[in-house]
Amino acid sequence: MTGREPSSPGGSYASDGPSRISRQPATPATAARQHQEYTPEQFTQPFCDFMTGNPTPFHVVDYCKTKLHDAGFHELPSRESWADKICPGGKYFTSRNGSAIIAFSVGRAYKPGNGLAMIAGHIDANTAKLKPVGAKPVNQAGCIQLGVAPYASGLNPTWWDRDLGIAGRVVVRDPDTGGGGKTTTRLVKLGWPVAKVATVAAHLSSPAFYGDGNQETRMAPIIGLASAYSAAERRPLGQPGDFVHGQPAELVQLVAGELGISYTQIVNWDLELFDFQPAQVFGMRKELITAGRLDDKLCSWAAVMGLLTARHDDEDDGHVQLVSLFDDEEIGGKLRQGHGSTFLPTTVERMVESLARSSAKTQAAP
Repeated sequence: MTGREPSSPGGSYASDGPSRISRQPATPATAARQHQEYTPEQFTQPFCDFMTGNPTPFHVVDYCKTKLHDAGFHELPSRESWADKICPGGKYFTSRNGSAIIAFSVGRAYKPGNGLAMIAGHIDANTAKLKPVGAKPVNQAGCIQLGVAPYASGLNPTWWDRDLGIAGRVVVRDPDTGGGGKTTTRLVKLGWPVAKVATVAAHLSSPAFYGDGNQETRMAPIIGLASAYSAAERRPLGQPGDFVHGQPAELVQLVAGELGISYTQIVNWDLELFDFQPAQVFGMRKELITAGRLDDKLCSWAAVMGLLTARHDDEDDGHVQLVSLFDDEEIGGKLRQGHGSTFLPTTVERMVESLARSSAKTQAAP
């Protein structure tokens, strides 16, 4: 890629030569209004930034909401009525569980019974999730370990000896409403590698390197040295029965500090490990991309960018363009935010009903 390129949907980039890409101000909404042609190079750095910055489904949905808001899409809360809220020419999105999202635009010439063009993807990936009780005894080497459970095929040998981060969603209690009061969710992504599934050097002993595959003993990630903390710092927090009581005290304090809250406000969390290596280009001409979690964030990001950059001002367009991004595909997709749930069919049903109501009102108007 040489010379100055036009703005791209994930931010504008121009090349300063074959080895460096620099950012210029732009937004997806601006790019969508320009209806310009794009080259593959324009999407490279925005996609790498997306992959590096959004390791979990929760982060991806939050990212998509921001991009859609900026492009003029309106959010449809799932617990509210959609009657009289959807009309031809409009752009909308709705989400479920904070880990799945559906966005769509309605053609200006839409009429009840017209078709729908759809792209679907999933934004979860093979990983290891922190257990409800994540604290483990210090091992014989004096290392603090973390209790995790594989999600799909997470913790296979490709995870060994990698720098692993921790990210996800934390349920936080509002301190102003008392112990049984209101809760909110906050996203967290620790900014440095925190864990590692360490192995012994292969030349020392093949059994020691490969082990017996026991994910409870040989695959438990190391998150620190016990000698770096005092006995008081390692003492379980809260009271027996509290969520934080069953988690490593050091990690609880770390997450609380990252969110700027007291550990007593943490009610629960849904955290997972991720490969901390950033997405980047490689190859002699930088013609390839390397990143973790490409399946299926690559297709999902492309689908959202396609919706954002599509023309929405064609007076003859009578169809609905829809993108749905699901969670839990890697384990079958049968949960309420998965592709096998009611999320997509009920969204389409509610959309069609609202559009039919809008059309009937338009026809009845004098």
